[in-house]
Formats: sequence, C-alpha cells, structure tokens
Amino acid sequence: PAHILEMGLGQSSKVIMSYQRHSGCSYKIIEQDEAWYNLFKKENLRLSAQAQVFVKPIKQIRHEAYGVHVNTYADISDVIADDTYDVISIDGPWGSDGISRVDILPYIPRCLKRSWCVLVDDYGRAGEKNMVYELEKILKEHTIRYRKKAYGTYHQLCLLTSEDNPFLCSLF
Repeated sequence: PAHILEMGLGQSSKVIMSYQRHSGCSYKIIEQDEAWYNLFKKENLRLSAQAQVFVKPIKQIRHEAYGVHVNTYADISDVIADDTYDVISIDGPWGSDGISRVDILPYIPRCLKRSWCVLVDDYGRAGEKNMVYELEKILKEHTIRYRKKAYGTYHQLCLLTSEDNPFLCSLF
C-alpha cells in the first residue's frame, strides 16, 4: 500500500511504521489522547518522521439510528481531506455501546482507492460489529463489491477488502 490511514495509535502502529520506513508510503495516524501520543513517542524512538500524527480529542455525539451516544474524534475532515487510502486501520477512538468507531463512515467510499482494505479491530464487540454492518450497507449502496473475513476468536479483527485482494481473506 502507498497510502495508509490509521485510527488509534498503538501496537499495530509499530508494524505500520516499520513498513512506512522501508516503503516511504504516506501514513496518517489519528489519535485521541495527547498524553498517550507523547508516551508512545518517548517509548518508541523509531517513530517515523514521515508519519503524520493528528491528535483529535474525543467527543460524544448522539447516533439517532442506534439511539446511543458514540465516542468520535473531533472533526477529522482536515485529516481525511480529499485523500484516498489503500489501507484504513480502525482501532480508535474508544469503543461505545451500540455502535462504535463511526468516524470513517461519512467518507466511504470517497476515501477508498480502487484497491483497498479496511481493518476493524475489536470486532468481537457489538459496537464494532454494528459499525461494520453500516460500512457494508454503504458499500452495497454504491455497488462496491468486496470480500469480508473475521480473524480471531476472543479478540477479533474484521477485514473488508476490494475484490482484487481475495487472498487477504484466506490468510488462516
């Protein structure tokens, strides 16, 4: 991938940063917690200089369709802008009851490259399952064909990808 967006700075960021250092890809990270970002920088001295980190505090919004309050990042439109991504990794902000991590939904499908992959961490939780359900609805409304695979048992990851990447859904 040449363009990666990650929502939530953490362990997966270390892997993506290593890839970014070797590939030179465009890499943006959205994180909710300034203190966590500063600790991460201190502990992980190899934070890629080319990685762009945007600290966006969380706020709660009412999600009318699900009748719940949802943690979302403060406005991320300046981060997403008119960019498109090969990979979007979603592990933030903090989960919510009912539906979680909805920040990317208004930008789908506009923010997806022709060949794309979306990873949703914590898929074992109802909020993340409902977000993926809403993501799938958007893809279907736009007649975008895709593949889907859930990995893991207790701690699940859901992968959705464009049809040209079927091997990603057969890793194990």
